[in-house]
Amino acid sequence: MENLPLGTTMKITSILLIVGFLVVFIGCSREVKYRGKSQDYAKMSPQDFSKIETRQGLLKDYAVCSCIYFGNKKDTVFKKDNSFSVLADITQFPPEVYNEVDKFVEEYASRIPNSRIGDYANQKPVLFKCVSLYKTEKLDSLIRILTE
Repeated sequence: MENLPLGTTMKITSILLIVGFLVVFIGCSREVKYRGKSQDYAKMSPQDFSKIETRQGLLKDYAVCSCIYFGNKKDTVFKKDNSFSVLADITQFPPEVYNEVDKFVEEYASRIPNSRIGDYANQKPVLFKCVSLYKTEKLDSLIRILTE
């Protein structure tokens, strides 16, 4: 893209940004499928949160938060966000479970490569990769092993 005219580069950059936002917003909806079961957390009762499938789905949400955290070098934005605490309170897994998820995700986030597109100044597509991780069987398998 370095040899393209500025207008063309801006159009490509805009398209890539729009696609990236769509991936993030579609991938981060309230309604989540975990092991083939749809879950809309906003419509759940307190009893629903005691079900292992719900807690496993929320642990996947925790993994995405952790991925974003580690992918952004432990950015201070998480000092203002309580997602980790809320998810830990709701799921109530032992600390070892979160530690194992964190180790797995930190290693995954460390392998996210810098963009090779010149306009992105070697930035990493952290959100995109973390949403992609959310959809993997590898994460599902880890969560099953840790929670069953």
